[in-house]
Amino acid sequence: MGRNEFAVSLPCTRSSVRCARTLVLEALNDWAVNDDLVHSGETVVSELVTNVVEHTATALCEVTVELDEHESILITVSDSSPDAPYVRAPGDEEERGRGLRLIAAMSQRWGYDFHPWGKVTWAVLSAA
Repeated sequence: MGRNEFAVSLPCTRSSVRCARTLVLEALNDWAVNDDLVHSGETVVSELVTNVVEHTATALCEVTVELDEHESILITVSDSSPDAPYVRAPGDEEERGRGLRLIAAMSQRWGYDFHPWGKVTWAVLSAA
């Protein structure tokens, strides 16, 4: 196994979602996790970055993927917004608003932490 952390700073644009997915794919392939977990990791990071792009006025975000000693994968997205992410209850006909529900379903747990400069939204996936 190679590195236990991958990170990248990205502009908050739609094209950065693809870059974040590539980072997660590279990390999870390096760690030789199963395909289902790779799919979950790519989906989770896509939703986290999309939330920053669509719901904050942040210019840059930082994406990290870490493998800890317990074989858990931590995906984080940092931004400068002081606003907490919130779970919406979209109607059946709405095409958007399910991202955090999807993250909750695909991860062991998720949340966010505030800092003086903004916040970090995170999700933990189990590689075991």
